[in-house]
Amino acid sequence: MLGAAVTLMERSKVDTVLVAGKIRTWKGKMFDVDLPKLRGEFEASRDYLFKAAKIERDLFRSWKTSRDLIVRKRKPLLLE
Repeated sequence: MLGAAVTLMERSKVDTVLVAGKIRTWKGKMFDVDLPKLRGEFEASRDYLFKAAKIERDLFRSWKTSRDLIVRKRKPLLLE
């Protein structure tokens, strides 16, 4: 029953989060979190994944250009 409640809720409905008996979020505020450190870890992880997948990070590439790169790798569909 708890799993269904957690799965069907959206984050705006969450008031308090407890992890291992400690309050981590209460009334929308996070506790005991070093956001600059966490952001650095996320960025390092993202950079590792991009490098491992051999994807160049280009924040200014348009969606159409990205789509064209993907489409070129596949055979074109013939629509009649």
